[in-house]
Amino acid sequence: MATFFNFSFCVTTLFLPIIVLTLVIFHLLTLNLYQTAMAQQQPILNDPNLQAEIYVEGFSWPTIMAFIDNNNILVLEKEKGTVRLVTDGILQEEPVLEVDVNSKIERGLLGIAIMNKYTVFLYYTESSQSEDNELLKNRVYEYQWNEEEKILVNPTLILDLPAIPGPNHDGGKLTIGPDNYLYTVIGDLNHEGKLQNILDGPQPDDTGVIFRINPENGSPAPDNPFADKENNRYYAYGIRNSFGIDFDPITGNLWDTENGPEYGMKSI
Repeated sequence: MATFFNFSFCVTTLFLPIIVLTLVIFHLLTLNLYQTAMAQQQPILNDPNLQAEIYVEGFSWPTIMAFIDNNNILVLEKEKGTVRLVTDGILQEEPVLEVDVNSKIERGLLGIAIMNKYTVFLYYTESSQSEDNELLKNRVYEYQWNEEEKILVNPTLILDLPAIPGPNHDGGKLTIGPDNYLYTVIGDLNHEGKLQNILDGPQPDDTGVIFRINPENGSPAPDNPFADKENNRYYAYGIRNSFGIDFDPITGNLWDTENGPEYGMKSI
């Protein structure tokens, strides 16, 4: 009986595992080099009079920070729903607050503003208990800063906003204006409605808006642009996907950042 030796089969059998293992090792080495480079990456400064250095590290998905005073900073961790405390440049071990968030894509713990040191506002996508996320909401809560125990306590709901369908364009940034009103922004959540000047879109539904409200109870500022209308909490509309709002310290104007396929504009 003749015996046939399949050379190509033997070569494949012997060398394929070696090739796969080599590719895996190469991928891991490349990933390690990339992570090392990212960790060592420094910002590019065009002003020779400026310099940048690491102040504190050890966060997971930090989104924004706010100063309690000159020595204490609160930093939000988007995915975990945790608020971390940095004191004199040292990240404290225990969070000052942990909330249950839905962190899919751009959802999560997104915004913070501090008023008069002891009043802290947080914007986050609060988890829903239903499987279809029917009750999923973006919400603004007021907390009180307990300086003695270093925790946030006594949550009070200030603003109840939609989060469906999303899961991106949630906005979430907060700021206290020079007029002492609370400003917050929400994106369009992919609603593509009339508030984005889409004629056949849905009616105004609290998406794509900058809100200007009383920080004590969420009521509208009395001189808002639509003060005598149903949408009296609206300060501006047409927001697609904001990642930041703040006031110009010189002019007092409110600035909003927009992200989109054409510098924040909707493609037509």
